[in-house]
Amino acid sequence: MSEMLKRTLGRALASARTSARMTMTDVVNTRIFGSRQKLWRLETGQGPYKWSEVQALADIYRVDLETRSQWVDWAMRAGESGWWENYSTAVNNFRFGLYIELEQAASAITVCSGDVIHGLAQTERYHRAVVQLDPTKEDADTTEQFVSLRAEREAVTLHRATPVRLNLVLSESALCFNIGGEAVMREQLAHLRELDGRAHVEVSVLLFSAGGHAAMRGPYTLLQFDDPDVPDVVYIESLDGGRFIEDAKVVQRFIANATLLSASAVPIEEWINEQHRVA
Repeated sequence: MSEMLKRTLGRALASARTSARMTMTDVVNTRIFGSRQKLWRLETGQGPYKWSEVQALADIYRVDLETRSQWVDWAMRAGESGWWENYSTAVNNFRFGLYIELEQAASAITVCSGDVIHGLAQTERYHRAVVQLDPTKEDADTTEQFVSLRAEREAVTLHRATPVRLNLVLSESALCFNIGGEAVMREQLAHLRELDGRAHVEVSVLLFSAGGHAAMRGPYTLLQFDDPDVPDVVYIESLDGGRFIEDAKVVQRFIANATLLSASAVPIEEWINEQHRVA
């Protein structure tokens, strides 16, 4: 999990500098460490990390031996490749790679609204149909990379020893768009129903008939962690690879929003039964 380690190490370095009451300029002026730009890259989790540079910062901040040892270990392991790097076409930017690692490490994931069912809950045929909606991904090799990546994401996240607590709050539009054809959608709905039957998964629907809802400004994914050293994160996907929100006060607003949405949605089973009754 190299990107997670980079992110963790960067946050630790920034925190240590703050505790030492030093600015970036102060660090550079010690002449022990290189440039302000290099320090900024290390603190923002971009690296690359060299153990000798981390040692130098440990000297400047006068951290204890245990902390120094942890930093060096993180720096050396941060150079290792993440499993997702085998899918270079499908994961073509740093931010999506980091998202995958956060997804894998999260203890709880809440996905709110959106017109497309989240990747962790997609069937293979539905996912192929979604990929093929993008004309830039039409060649067979690219499609297969996306399909394989999605399957491995599901395996490492939903089928690990301690499965993630997954809460999918779907817009009704995600269930009504005929993606891939009727057979594909029937299979996808059956899969959502099966997921909802698992102890650690909840799937619910925001009904058209209920009117507007609190996620109409845009869908988002909330990732939460049991590790107190890893703060909760909001991920907002976009064509350029998405963006992260880590400010604790802002994240709390998203948590409150997700709670409100969950309370407004109906269980997927109830939605399916209503469709059958109307039909």
